[in-house]
Amino acid sequence: MNVLIIEDDPEIVAVVRNGLEEAGFCVESALSGDEGLRKAAAGDFSVIILDLMLSGMDGFTILRELKAKGIKTPVLVASARQSVQDKVSCLDAGCDDYITKPFSFPELLARIRALARRAAGHVADNQVLSSEGVRLDMLKREAERNGREISLKPKEFALLKYLMENAGNAVTRAMIMEHVWGYNFDPGTKVIDVYICQLREKVDMEGEDKLIQTVRGTGYAFRRV
Repeated sequence: MNVLIIEDDPEIVAVVRNGLEEAGFCVESALSGDEGLRKAAAGDFSVIILDLMLSGMDGFTILRELKAKGIKTPVLVASARQSVQDKVSCLDAGCDDYITKPFSFPELLARIRALARRAAGHVADNQVLSSEGVRLDMLKREAERNGREISLKPKEFALLKYLMENAGNAVTRAMIMEHVWGYNFDPGTKVIDVYICQLREKVDMEGEDKLIQTVRGTGYAFRRV
């Protein structure tokens, strides 16, 4: 996948570029807003990583310009600005996801991959999602594993769906809280751990491969051992 980084801090660009290239991505960068918009409009990128505070054209303007030009490349805003209003403004302007600085690289990588898969039509709400013998019917809201019906509560279904959308990749508790519960902060409860435990009891029966994994220091992943 091709990623464009629009960021005016060369040190941040270097760190993110090195990490993404080690993960197998092709990376281009732009150190100003004007250069970033030109490259975004001319290139074929899977994801754009965009800072808000840029020299020249700022990130909000870039978002509006991309939308006006009909460019549908997913945009992940990476910014030190943490207010709810900043995030709302970015979403209104056309960004697809928002991560605050400083961020962990595993979370950044997981968000990039998730955006690229969604943009490629990997999952749609009117489709069946299947992975490792687990099947989710989005219309009927039904789940099964190798033909065995799995009875799930709505939040359990949403959590399993999110894990399967990111199959093979770790997602953090913060990402789960944001995408499944709609919170962009940790309310200080063990709700995610409780739901993961409940899912494991229903999805990973005795004698079956354990699909819902704990990734030490990061979060959880849906994958084979």
